[in-house]
Amino acid sequence: EAEEDPSLSSSSSSSPEKDKKGPNAATTKADTGRGVASTNATLLRVAKKPKYWRWMAGTGGTWLLLDISLYGFGLMGPFVVATTFSPDESVLANSWQQFAALAFTPPAVICTILLLKRGFEPKFLQYLGFYGMAVSFVLFLIVRTVPGVPDWLHYAVYCLINYATWFGPIVTTFLLPAATYPAATRATLNGFSSALSKVGAIIGTEALPIIRDTYGLNAVIVVNAVVSLLGAFLTHACTDNVLSEPIHYDDDELGIFDNDDAPKQHTIASA
Repeated sequence: EAEEDPSLSSSSSSSPEKDKKGPNAATTKADTGRGVASTNATLLRVAKKPKYWRWMAGTGGTWLLLDISLYGFGLMGPFVVATTFSPDESVLANSWQQFAALAFTPPAVICTILLLKRGFEPKFLQYLGFYGMAVSFVLFLIVRTVPGVPDWLHYAVYCLINYATWFGPIVTTFLLPAATYPAATRATLNGFSSALSKVGAIIGTEALPIIRDTYGLNAVIVVNAVVSLLGAFLTHACTDNVLSEPIHYDDDELGIFDNDDAPKQHTIASA
């Protein structure tokens, strides 16, 4: 009796598996292609609507401005502490002083979350936070320029800057994009907003040290105050109340098209 060829046996045994996986893989690839085409078509339609550019200025622009200050001035913390107190103090002493100042940041985040849970609008908390940042930077500039101000007051205002920077926008810049855009474009436009924030982080970490080395720390403080005011302005002008006044979208913003040849996204729209 002739022996069965092992290679033929292996090939015949694996072919059913390939037959099972093949259609599923092809279906998944086709679904992915249709989903990408549908999202792209929806993005092209909403890009023609001025309100989306306004929203992006509000969700992405404010996030960019926040990160200029958050990263740019935040990374200068050890330098600020070292110049506030006696230059003869040890690195360990300055580290503890910086640690104590940063301890004001978790309460600021917790306070923001609690206020959101009590029904405060993210828009209100965001511009309140930006105004708080601007005021704290102006106060810091005053105590640095007025002669005879004690070191402890310098340090207290620096702690206030840390609290103000981590109150409001540090939470709401994550929340507003998800609450503003419709489901069909939410992930993409949220990603655009987040990408703008990274641009702000790069600007802050690269530009502010140059300004400090060229013009001094007071110039950095002025820049941060202006950036904070711009953030408050963009929040006022370019964001909406998302809790008390639900945003209504047109069908084409939800991925639903009048043209039968256009891709459909009924599942996403209904969600």
